[in-house]
Formats: sequence, C-alpha cells, structure tokens
Amino acid sequence: MRLKSLLIETEITIDEEKKEISINATISWDKDTQPPEISYTEQQISDAVSSHSGSMSGIVTPENPDGGDYQVNFGVEFVPDAESTYDIVLSGPDKPSKVRGQGKSGKEMQLRDGAPLEAIEHEFGHIFGDIDYYGEGTDAAGNRTTTVQEGFENNIMGRIVSGGGTTFDGRNVTRMIQSGTTSWDRHASPGVSVRTFP
Repeated sequence: MRLKSLLIETEITIDEEKKEISINATISWDKDTQPPEISYTEQQISDAVSSHSGSMSGIVTPENPDGGDYQVNFGVEFVPDAESTYDIVLSGPDKPSKVRGQGKSGKEMQLRDGAPLEAIEHEFGHIFGDIDYYGEGTDAAGNRTTTVQEGFENNIMGRIVSGGGTTFDGRNVTRMIQSGTTSWDRHASPGVSVRTFP
C-alpha cells in the first residue's frame, strides 16, 4: 500500500557562536490513506526523533574542519500542504524498512509492516542525510542478515533496538552536514550557516 506523502525540505542550521546545530525536516502526508500499521501520531514521531537531541562531540562543520562539541537539536514538523512528492510505502513483514532516492528531488520511505517507532527514527536519519552503518547479506537458508559496522553497535543508523538503546552521535551529524547537493548559505547572519535540501 502506498501512503500519499509530501516532503517539503530538510534544513540544517549551524550557529558557530552558540555551538548549536538544528536539523529539521518539514513533511506532510495524507492521513486519509494512512494504514493502521503506521499508527503513530505526528506528535509521537516528532517526539521520538527529537529525543535524539543532545550535546555531541567530534562534529565537523564547514567553519570548524577540526571538529568540536555542539548542542544538536533534531525536529520534524508536519504541515497540511506541500508541493514536492514523497512516498511512504507499507511493505510486507519480510521486506526491510528503508529510504531510497526517486530522482533529483524525491525520496521514498518504505516501512516494514508493523515497524517499530525506532525504525521510523532510523529512516528519518536517512531523510536528514545519513547512511546505514551495517552490511547486508543472506544466510544458508536465504534469510536476510545484517552485520553492524565496528564502532556503530549503539548507533541507530547501525543497529535498531526496539525499546531504545541506540541513538545518533557526532559521526552521524557530520555525515548529515556533508550530505546533500545544495551549498551552504553563510549570509543568514554572522556565524550562522544554513542549508536546505533536497
């Protein structure tokens, strides 16, 4: 089942003076077609994503190539209308959750039937510009297997633990800052860099 959904943009704002980074997605979806398996409210999703906010170290920014400590705030805003397409696909229980590109400006979020809230948080990591830190394969019986990249065992982009226990860190935020195709606008205000994508 395809859930009609629209993504406006992801915005990353870096304030070097305050040592603060804000990473926010603005998204809209058609609630009338939302299947019961995706039963989380917009507030639950927003709260879950923002719960990963906190002080993080080792973040590399355009103005701080040696890396540093920043307060990072994640956010998701839901709005009624948007113009660029974004699809959420509900797949069967044997299919993995994932985000994949759909041309220049579109992406598709595929959620496994009955996916836990942590899987949605992981997929928003992709919307923010991060990648997976695990490898995939199959076992002798043909079942999907995953191997977490060393050092990412407690990272939500390396391993999803239902009920919590994994989160983002400075490596994820650095990757998010370095992703995307648009350039940084350093004229927002002195010491503040802003980039929006897709």
